[in-house]
Amino acid sequence: MKKLICNTVKLLPVFLLLTGLSISANGQITIDQSDMPSKDDTVRSSIGLNLEFIDFTETGEDFLWDFSQLIPIRQRVDTFLSPFDLPLIYWLFGISSDFGVKGFEGLPIPGFPFSDQYDFYKKKNDGYRAIGLGVSIFDFPFPIFYDDPDLVYKFPMDYGTNWSSQAHFAQELPSVGYLEKTRTHVDTVDGWGTLITPYGTFEVLRIKSEVTETDSLYMDSLEIGIPYSRDYTLYQWLGKGQKIPLLQIASSLGGVFAEYVDSARTIISGINELPLVRNNQLKVFPNPTGSTVQLQFEMLEKQEVSISLFDLQGREVLTVFRGELPQGEAGLSFNLNDSPVGSGIYLLQLRAGNQSMYRKIIYEP
Repeated sequence: MKKLICNTVKLLPVFLLLTGLSISANGQITIDQSDMPSKDDTVRSSIGLNLEFIDFTETGEDFLWDFSQLIPIRQRVDTFLSPFDLPLIYWLFGISSDFGVKGFEGLPIPGFPFSDQYDFYKKKNDGYRAIGLGVSIFDFPFPIFYDDPDLVYKFPMDYGTNWSSQAHFAQELPSVGYLEKTRTHVDTVDGWGTLITPYGTFEVLRIKSEVTETDSLYMDSLEIGIPYSRDYTLYQWLGKGQKIPLLQIASSLGGVFAEYVDSARTIISGINELPLVRNNQLKVFPNPTGSTVQLQFEMLEKQEVSISLFDLQGREVLTVFRGELPQGEAGLSFNLNDSPVGSGIYLLQLRAGNQSMYRKIIYEP
């Protein structure tokens, strides 16, 4: 009898360990700094359509989110670069940031000299923060710091974790004017479970963020200020070791926008490039717009082209132009107020032959 009790006591830690591992394997995950990107990491993501029949707001404990029917229409590849691999002046960020990653394209406003934006981040045990950004102004790299870093994620992150953050900068831009930005968000981990996308199946935490952003630009050349404010809800699904959200969906009065981590795919021929357009530069402005949209690009040769507007379900909702354009600069405009298109997010397609390129348009009448 004593021998039986002794053996039972010896086996108890093993039993508890195995039981604990089982519970952990079937329970929610925890996200920490080790799950964030590091310098030289490269990730690929796709813009996805076909959200019409998916209620992406639903959430809960041990929840199943099935987004396997997303249709990829555009891809991008991002590499997280050391500040020391970027222009010399960005070494200023080397003290406080771990890496920079390519941001959005320069603002498509004629005469506005922004290009090559990089966003800079820092990860620590207690959180993942945005430090600031760098942009090229008249092809000269220029760093901009937030007054206080923006807390993007709080660690350790579990179901029920919540936080809030406000980031702000006000910066004079040489020979341009003055740029100010404020970003405020309130975040809650409001679900955990399993996410299915065209890329695979993953155990995830779901974050819901209520975001308010305000940008204000004063341009010396125009002697006017250009303010713009937007409110939206951002949903993000994070998995272990995945570097960036496996899926993120932004929802506002302007519509819904989805992006997910993906593998290399053959999408529509020429979706990111159009060899007949110089440097693949298609400027769409103002964007967002309340009425008129202007397009500027340069044709390298005479060609029949079509320009159309599609909704996020992939349906053509407006034909903007069909006809032949000569070689050289092209400028077109159209008024959405004169069309049956309602407020929302749309994709503008410029097509020549069997090649196409796309730009996102936000319409807020």
